[in-house]
Order: sequence, then C-alpha cells, then structure tokens
Amino acid sequence: VRPDAGAMELEGQPYLPQTPREARQRGIALIHQELSLCPHLTVAENILLGNEPQRFGWLDREAARRKAFEVLRDFGHPEIDPARRVADLSLAARQVVEICRAIAARAKIILMDEPTSSLQRDDVERLFALIRHLRARDQVSFIYISHFLEEVRAIATRYTVLRDGASVASGEISTVTDEYLIAKMVGRAIEDLYP
Repeated sequence: VRPDAGAMELEGQPYLPQTPREARQRGIALIHQELSLCPHLTVAENILLGNEPQRFGWLDREAARRKAFEVLRDFGHPEIDPARRVADLSLAARQVVEICRAIAARAKIILMDEPTSSLQRDDVERLFALIRHLRARDQVSFIYISHFLEEVRAIATRYTVLRDGASVASGEISTVTDEYLIAKMVGRAIEDLYP
C-alpha cells in the first residue's frame, strides 16, 4: 500500500518496498493478529514457507524438519511436531508456528500485531524471553503493537502512540507513566480507572 504522506528509512536509506516479498527479502517480517498459516501444510512447511531447504533442486524434507525443530526448540516448544498438520494444532500452538516463521526467516525487523492475544501466560513469558534474546544476540528490532501497557513495559525501550492514524507521542518508555500513555491513546485525561 502506497503511503499518502511521510517516508520510511531502512538502514539510513529511503525505503519503499514494492511487494511483501521484497520486504521479506530485506529482512522485514510481519506477524499478523489474525493468523496467516496454511492449515493443510505441516508445521515445518509453514515455518519455512518460501524459504524451503533444497538438495539437488528437490525439497529436502529432513533438513526442513531439522530447521523447524531448531526454531521450535529455541522458542521453548519442542513438543510441537514439525511433521504435524497445522490444522490439528491448538490456536496457541498455531500462534507459536506463526512467530517461529518470522524467526526462521532471519528477519532483522519483526512487526508483531497483538501477538499474545491467543497465548497462555507461559507462552507469553517464552515470547518475551525470546524477544529479549534475539534483540541482544542478533540485533533484531521489534515493532510490538499492543494495547496492554504491562506487556509494552516488559519488553520495550521506546514507544509510539498512534491515534486516528497519526503519531501523537513517542519517546523512552521509562520516562512516562501509564496515565500519560492512556491519555495520549484516548485523546483526553482519564479521571477514573476501574479494574
């Protein structure tokens, strides 16, 4: 989608990808809130979709299984069988597969749109630990989209508040209160907060 205004930069250069494939090739991955998996394919096929290992021009299924297992193990889910069909998995396990696809693609920028919406607390903690690990080890940047401020505070160093399609505030997350962020999100100060 072409922007109406503004500009993007990637590694200090103007950037305007022509296709989603071009963005993936430049190291950008998007994890949608609504899962975009192929339920009739296996876990390994979904994780490596478009990036399948080959041997002599043929799909190397054993290498694909190994690669998928490595990514799943790093995420803390060795029990998800790479040979299992995605349609047979729980919703939380499918979310794990979606996240693992971005990790397997060796993305340098991963956009996550409400990635914890269908995860159990243990999986949320695993995801946050993995985000911290990838951020420190591989210099992966995350754009984490969420309304849950406690999640944002757990993993973010910077924030940007969008309201009605415009950026209304940004800065270091450690320098602002939740009340300030909420006021920016809704467009006015909130007098009464109810649990």
